[in-house]
Amino acid sequence: EGWTFSVSQCSNETRTDEEQPQIEKHTYISQFLALYFLFLLTARLLGEVGIARTGAIYGFTWLCNTAMVFSVIGIETCRPLLGSSSAVAVSIDQVLWYVDIIGWVLSGCREFPIGVTKYLTWPQTTWVTKVTCTHHLWCIPLLIYGSYGLHYAAYPLSTYIVASHVILSRWLTPFKIIPCLVDGNNDKKKFSNNKNNNNGSKFKRVTNFMCGTPSIFPDPSNTTSFPNKIKLKEMERYCNVNLSHELWSDIQFSQLRTSTDTAPDGATYILRLLSWWNGI
Repeated sequence: EGWTFSVSQCSNETRTDEEQPQIEKHTYISQFLALYFLFLLTARLLGEVGIARTGAIYGFTWLCNTAMVFSVIGIETCRPLLGSSSAVAVSIDQVLWYVDIIGWVLSGCREFPIGVTKYLTWPQTTWVTKVTCTHHLWCIPLLIYGSYGLHYAAYPLSTYIVASHVILSRWLTPFKIIPCLVDGNNDKKKFSNNKNNNNGSKFKRVTNFMCGTPSIFPDPSNTTSFPNKIKLKEMERYCNVNLSHELWSDIQFSQLRTSTDTAPDGATYILRLLSWWNGI
C-alpha cells in the first residue's frame, strides 16, 4: 500500500491535504541526504591532500556513496525504487559494519571480526575519512524509509546496480595509488619499497596502479634520510573501489577468499565476486 501511495500520490498534482505531511517527511529525507553528500564531498576534497585527495575523488564512486545520490533522485522524481534498490545493493556491506563495530566493542576495542571497518585504524586513513563514514551506520534504514519501504523489484534492480558499479570501477579506477617523485626532467618515478612485479598486489591479475603526488616530499639527495625515515607504505592509497580489483584486504573469510583470490583473470574474479555479493 505504501508503495502504491508513493508512486501515485507524491506529485503536487495528485496529493491530498491528508497526504501532504507524509510527503514532506520524505522530501526532508532527500534534502538531508543531498546536504550530507555535499558535506562529505567538500570535507574530503578540502581536508585531504596529495594522494589522499586523489583517492577521495575515486572514493566518491563507492556504492555506499552513490546510493545516497540515487535515493535523492528517486524520492524527488517519484521513483522510490532507485532508493530501495540502492539500499539492497549496499546491505551486505553495511550489515557487516554493524557486526564489525559490535564485535570491536565487545573485544575491548582490539579486533574486528569481519574486517570491513578495519581500514579506519590504518595509518593512511585520515581524520576526515573517519568523520565522514558515519552514513554506513544509518544509511540503510533511512533509504528504505525515504523510499516508502522495499518493493519486490528492488533486488533485481540492485543486482544491476552492483554489477555496473563493479565493472565500471574495474575499468576506470586504480587498485592503488603509489607515491611518486618528480626529478629534474619533470619525469614521474614510482616511489615504493615493493620490489615484486605486482607492485604490492598479492595477485597477478591486479595491474591497475596509479602514480600520485605524495603530501610529503622527502629529499632524494639526502641518502641518509631517503627513503629510510619515510614510511612509504603509509603514503600509499589503497583504493580497490567497490572491490573491483580484489576482495577487501582485511576480510579473511577463508571460503570467500579462496573463491575470489584464485580467479585466473579479472573477468572471472568479477563473476565470482558478483555471485557472492548478489547471492548473499
